[in-house]
Amino acid sequence: MWKMENRRLLPDAAVISTIFPDSQPTSTDILANSFTNCTFKAEFENSPAVIVRIDASIGSLAIVSAIQEAARIQIPTYVPKQLALGEAVTGDKKNVDYTVTKFVTDTVTLESAWPSLDLAQKSFLVDDLVNAMDTLQDAREPLTLARSLIPDTSPVDVVQAFEFGSARIGFAKDIRGFLTLFVAKHQDTNRATSSIEVSLDGDGVIIKSALPALGEIHLSDQDLKTLNGNVVFSHNDLEPRNLLVRRWQVQDGLLYELAAIIDWEMAGFFPSAFETAIKDISLGNCNQHLDFYLMFKKKTRHMISGGEATEKLVKAVHLIAESSARQNTGVSAEIRRRWLMRENLEQSDNALAGWIPKTVGDSMERPSRPFSKEDNDELTQQVLKDLGRQ
Repeated sequence: MWKMENRRLLPDAAVISTIFPDSQPTSTDILANSFTNCTFKAEFENSPAVIVRIDASIGSLAIVSAIQEAARIQIPTYVPKQLALGEAVTGDKKNVDYTVTKFVTDTVTLESAWPSLDLAQKSFLVDDLVNAMDTLQDAREPLTLARSLIPDTSPVDVVQAFEFGSARIGFAKDIRGFLTLFVAKHQDTNRATSSIEVSLDGDGVIIKSALPALGEIHLSDQDLKTLNGNVVFSHNDLEPRNLLVRRWQVQDGLLYELAAIIDWEMAGFFPSAFETAIKDISLGNCNQHLDFYLMFKKKTRHMISGGEATEKLVKAVHLIAESSARQNTGVSAEIRRRWLMRENLEQSDNALAGWIPKTVGDSMERPSRPFSKEDNDELTQQVLKDLGRQ
């Protein structure tokens, strides 16, 4: 049977047998799952553990795998080796793709370790991450490398459009096409939350919110041209939950080092500022460690180029995402809204600065103490209760 847990995808016996024909795992531990994909750890009696991802969105996992392998070639220290890529059929004859990846031993997520680290250790780990990003973005012809790794069975239209984007958002031949995909990705099922259209004077495009108060952003033909020439290899989900750190016992206590960057499904090819813009729109959900966000923003500022066109792109990404969030009554949107309010944050007038503590006179308003995981869990539970989801 095609196993689901509250309609979430789980591996069944047929899938397990296809992935591991010679040696069945002694145990499986579900790490994350949704309606269309599942990631789990498989352990064996006489061989090392592995991480398996299965995906019902046929074709997309092969693209993610190719992009991850291209990243591993560029930064092998931090990208786990993929051991297998294939297709399986469930007990009720549904097709899924799968990947098997080496399990990185003796590590924890940075998300779990972060609250216990001192400032120097936090700074050291973010420096490690930025150095890895620098190396990744310096890759020569990464598009050519990634294309060469895409299986022949992948959709032809995806390969032909493989210039901008990711498997999650989609691929386009230029930045205008990519922005069209990004707008489409953020529409509500019942109404349009934002739009992209050709400028009335024919010079570029206008991205407009369905909420008049949020306004619009005009990207001229010259802006689009600048952004088309500003493509870098990006992970786009460099949050503490996707960073594995290894602990070392030293004389003064524990020392941590960056061991691996995982979950490459949002990775792809984007203008250099897109990663920092994604950081802004996911703060409060994907990451609830404000000091990690502020440190990341500060240490990656030198990596952003493109001048005014780049600032417009960031504003456009903010506008598209905010238009969707304000018209979304879901749990995640409400958690994020309350989290930002609780942290006393506001959008900076400088688009590249993102979220900053609110200012009163010459001082910044900050909470009296950092919020803990327990505080964030309590916020989530309160939102669930208020929205009647418990």
